[in-house]
Amino acid sequence: MNKVLIILAFIFAAQLGAAQGQEAAIDQAKFKTKAEGFSEAWKNVKNGNKFFDTNNPAMFSDALPYYLDAYKYNSENPELNYRIGVCQLSGNDRESALKYLQAAYSSNHALTPMLPYYLARAEMLNLMFNEAEEHFNEFSKNKAMLAKVGSATIKQYKEQCATGRQLVQNPVDVTITNIATINSQWPDYSPIITADGSMMLFTSRREGSSNNYTDKVDGLYNEDIYISYNKNGQWQPPVNAGKSLNTDAHDATVALSPDGLSLLTYTMGDLYISYMKKEGWTKPEKLPSTINSELIENSACFSYDGNTIYFIRGRNQDPAKSNGDIYVSKRSGKTWSRAVKLPPNINTKYDEDGVYMLPDGKTLIFSSKGHNSMGGYDIFKTTLKSDGTWTDPVNLGYPINTPADNVYYVLSADGKTGYYSAERSDSKGYTDIYMVTYNKTEQPAIADKTPESQPSIVSQMTLVTGSVVDNQGNPITADVEIYDNDKHELVYSTSTNSATSRYVVSLPAGPNYGMSIKADGYLFHSENFNLKNDSTFSQKEINISLQKIEGGSKTVLNNLFFDTDKWDVKPESESELNQIVDLMTQNAGIKLEISGHTDSSGSKEHNKALSEKRANSVVEWLEAHGINKARLTARGAGDSEPAASNATEDGRKANRRVEMKIL
Repeated sequence: MNKVLIILAFIFAAQLGAAQGQEAAIDQAKFKTKAEGFSEAWKNVKNGNKFFDTNNPAMFSDALPYYLDAYKYNSENPELNYRIGVCQLSGNDRESALKYLQAAYSSNHALTPMLPYYLARAEMLNLMFNEAEEHFNEFSKNKAMLAKVGSATIKQYKEQCATGRQLVQNPVDVTITNIATINSQWPDYSPIITADGSMMLFTSRREGSSNNYTDKVDGLYNEDIYISYNKNGQWQPPVNAGKSLNTDAHDATVALSPDGLSLLTYTMGDLYISYMKKEGWTKPEKLPSTINSELIENSACFSYDGNTIYFIRGRNQDPAKSNGDIYVSKRSGKTWSRAVKLPPNINTKYDEDGVYMLPDGKTLIFSSKGHNSMGGYDIFKTTLKSDGTWTDPVNLGYPINTPADNVYYVLSADGKTGYYSAERSDSKGYTDIYMVTYNKTEQPAIADKTPESQPSIVSQMTLVTGSVVDNQGNPITADVEIYDNDKHELVYSTSTNSATSRYVVSLPAGPNYGMSIKADGYLFHSENFNLKNDSTFSQKEINISLQKIEGGSKTVLNNLFFDTDKWDVKPESESELNQIVDLMTQNAGIKLEISGHTDSSGSKEHNKALSEKRANSVVEWLEAHGINKARLTARGAGDSEPAASNATEDGRKANRRVEMKIL
C-alpha cells in the first residue's frame, strides 16, 4: 500500500525534474525590502532552499516551515510565493497552494515557465476547471517545457478538466464524512469491511506503528494494520491488529472475505493470506506464484464464495512506473489458476488500483487514472455479464471522486454506505478514511444519467447472518454449506467465527439455495433461500440452535420440495437428501423417523394420506441410495401437529413440512 504514496511522490518529482534549472530562484537583492528582520528571514530562505532544491517532494514538507517564516518578513515576493505554493501542492493543502501560486502569478506571470503549469494544477484541484484549462494552454506555448512534461500529460489533464466540469454539474446525492474516531494525523487508508459492516480493518502509518520504525524514503512510520468495530452505528477507536499480522516492516490491508474469516495482506511487493481462528489471526502465508510474481502485487479482493481473486499486478518492478492492471485467478481445490488480465475496456494504459468485488459476485469496483477520470485516481464500477464480458466502467461521480486521488472504495452489502481513502480539505493529515452515505436508496450511485446505463450499485443479493448454539445456548463452531438446489452443487462453504460463533453468508440473487449448518455430534440444520425472483438487497438474521444426535432430537428438512398436492420428491431436493445419507452413514447406530405434515387446507383424511405418501417417498429415496429400510420409519401426521397458525400464509407454509426425528 506504501506504493501509492511512493507513486505520488515520484510523479510530482518527475514533473519538478522536468523543470530543473527553470525554478524561480529567490534573489537576495529583490527579497531584501527592509532591513529589520532580514538576516533571520534570509537564513530561513536558505534553509528552505536546501530541501526545495533537491527536487524531491518528500523533502518539501521540511522546506515549507522555513519559507513560511520568511513569508512573514516579505509576503509580496513572487519567488517565495511560488516556492511555498509548490510545497503546498506536493502536500495536501490545495487551497493554500492556490493562494500562493495566484499571488506569484499576479506579481509576475512570467516568473518561470512552470508557474502556469503549477497554477493550473492547483486550480484543477480546487474545481476551477475553466481557469485550469486556460493556464494549461498558456504553459503549452513553451514547446521546450511542454516536451519535458509531456504533451500527453497536458492533454490528459485538459480532458480531466472537461470530465470534472461535467461531473460537478451533476453530483450524486451523497454525504461524505471524515471518520474522526479512526483517522489520525498520519496516513490512514485501505479500509476493508465484513459484508455485514460490523468490522473494519485498515492501514495506518501513525505513531506507534511497527515499533515506531520509519521508512527511509519518506520518513513516515512503517505501515501497520488496525481494527475497528461498529457498535450501534458508530466506529470505535481502532486498536493495532497485533504481532500476528504486523511486523517491523510494512504490513498493509488488502482484502477481507465476506464472511470475515480470510484476510489478504500486502508486504514487500507480494500478497499474503491469513485466517481467523479462536486465538486470533494466523501468521500470513504467501500466495502462490500463479498470483504473486517478480512484479508488484499490491491490491486484491475475493469473490463472494472465496474461489476467485481479482488483484493488481504492476507491469514492472519500479513502483513509480508500475502501471498496475487488474488480473483474475480462480481456485480449484487448493490450486489457484494462472492469472489472466482483464480486457482492455477495463484496464487502461494508466494505473488501475484498489480493486473490490461486491458480495453480489458480479459488481467490481476499482480506481483508475484512465477512463473518464476527473484527475488522479477516480473510482469506477463495472458489472460481469452472464456471457462473461464486462460492462464499460462507469465513474461513481462527484463528490465521491475529485481531481485528487480517491482509492480503495468498499461498499456495505446493502449499497447504502461506502468507505474509501482520499485527501480532502478536512483530512486530519495526508490520506484519511471517509464514509459515503447514499441519501436516496432509489438513486443509482453512479454519475451517468442516461437511463440505459443506470443499473443500481445496490447488490442484488441476500445477506444471511446469525449465531449457532447448542440446545443449552452454548456457542458452537459449525460448518456452513451453501448448495445450488437446481444444480445439486456445493457453491460455497465457510464456518462460524470460532471466537463469536457467528456466521456471515452472501447469496447473490438467482439460484434456489439450500443452507446446511452442521457440527460433529449434532443434527444438521437446513434453511432455504429461493432467490430466483429477488432483484434487490435483503438481510436476514437467523440464529440457529443445533440438536445433539440423541433420541428425540428432530429438525425440519427445509430443502425438500414437492409439487402442490403431489408426493414425488422433486429433483432439487437431492442436496438435502444427501445430507441425510451422510448423517446416517457417519452415525451407523441411529434410526430415523421421517414425518410428513400439511396445513389445514383440505380434509383431514386427504391431508393424512398426502403426508404419509410424502414421508414414504423420502424413505424410498433414502433406501434407494443405500440406507437400510430397517433404520427408517415413515409417518404421516397430516395437519394434527401444526408448527404455526394456519390463519396466515406464512403460518400455513411453515406447517407444510417434512421433519426428521432420531428414534
